[in-house]
Amino acid sequence: MNQQRHIYSLPSDQTIEAKGSQSPQNGFLDKSRYARIRSLLAEGKPDTVVLLSEMLTEWPRVQMELQRYTRELQTSGVRFRQIIEKNADGILIVNQDGIIRFVNPAAEALFGRQAEALVGEWFGFPVTAGETTEIDIVRRPPPPAGGPETMPSVPPVDRGGGGTAVAEMRVVEIEWEGEIGYLASLRDITERKRMESELENARQFERHLAYHDALTGLPNRLLFYDRLRQAMAQAKRHRQLAALLFLDLDGFKRINDTLGHSVGDLLLQSVAGRLCDCLRETDTVARLGGDEFTVILNDMTQAQGAATVAQKILNVLSNPYLLKGHELVITTSIGISLYPSDGTDVESLVRSADTAMYRAKEQGKNTYQWFASHAEYVKNNA
Repeated sequence: MNQQRHIYSLPSDQTIEAKGSQSPQNGFLDKSRYARIRSLLAEGKPDTVVLLSEMLTEWPRVQMELQRYTRELQTSGVRFRQIIEKNADGILIVNQDGIIRFVNPAAEALFGRQAEALVGEWFGFPVTAGETTEIDIVRRPPPPAGGPETMPSVPPVDRGGGGTAVAEMRVVEIEWEGEIGYLASLRDITERKRMESELENARQFERHLAYHDALTGLPNRLLFYDRLRQAMAQAKRHRQLAALLFLDLDGFKRINDTLGHSVGDLLLQSVAGRLCDCLRETDTVARLGGDEFTVILNDMTQAQGAATVAQKILNVLSNPYLLKGHELVITTSIGISLYPSDGTDVESLVRSADTAMYRAKEQGKNTYQWFASHAEYVKNNA
C-alpha cells in the first residue's frame, strides 16, 4: 500500500512529516490528537507525528464554521438585548443572590431611577421562576434572614406626591453573561388597580345606598326591618326582650318651612349623629323617612331599660343646635313597644310603637309612652 507524505509548516518553523493512508472521521482535529501533537513538538520529535492529510485540510472549514457560529451567537445576544431594551414592560435581570444585573428603560421609569442607580442593588423581593405575582414597588420587605445588615434595597417610586406603584411580575430562568439568573418582567398595573378599586368602591356605594339613608347614612327602612327580624329572633332564642322605639321630631315641619330644606337636612343629620352617640354599638338606629327615626334595643332583660334609653334620648336631642347661624331647639315624641308582648311579628311590633308615639304627641310631646299592653306586661312580670 502506498503511503502519502506531507510536510506542514508550523509557527515555530518546525515541520511535521505526516504519514498515513487512513481517512479522518468527520474531518475534525480532536482534542486528544492536538494534545499529542503539542507534546511531541515539545519533545523535539516532529518527524514522529502522523496525521491524516485530509484532517488538516479540513481545519480551515472548521475555523470558518466556528467563526460563523460565534457571529450568530453575538448577533443573537444583540437582538435579545434590543428586544428587552425596547420592551414596554419593565425588565430586570437578577442573579441567584437577588442582585440586579440589568435594567431596561421601562423599568427605570417604573422605579423612577436610572439604571446606574439600580444595577448592583438587591432587588428586595423573592424571585422564583414560573410564578406570577403582584408586587408593591413602594413598600419593600426587609432583607432576608441572615443577609448583611447593610444590604441595599431598591428605593420607592416617586409618583410626584406619593402613591403606590403596583406591578405584575412574571419570572423565567435564563442564562445571563455566563451565569444562571432570572428575568423578571414587571408590568405596571397601577392604573388598572386604581380603576378596579374605584369600580369596587362604586359597587359598595350602590349596595350601601340600597340599605342606607342617603342623607344621614343610617339604615333605611329595608335594613331596619331586617335588623328588627334578627333582634326578635335573638330575643326568642335567648328568652329575652327586644324593644322598639319610634321617634318623631316635634315641630320639624315648621323649621323646614321657615328656614329651608338645607337647614332641615342639617338638623336631621345632627339628630342622627346624637342618636348614634348615645346608644350601644349593638343597637340599631334607622331613619324611616322624613323626621321619623327608630331605635332597636337588643339583649333586654327588663322592660324598664327601654324607658331609661328613651329618657336619655329625650335629654340629648333637646339640647340646642347651632346650624347656619341659627340656634334651634327641637323636642321628640317617642313610642315604645316590646317583643313579644306588643307583637310577635315585625309589622305588629312597628304598629304598636307607632301607636304609642302618637299617644306621646297627645300627652304634650317631648315625652315617651308605652304601648297599651305594657302595664299588663309589668304586672305579669313583677
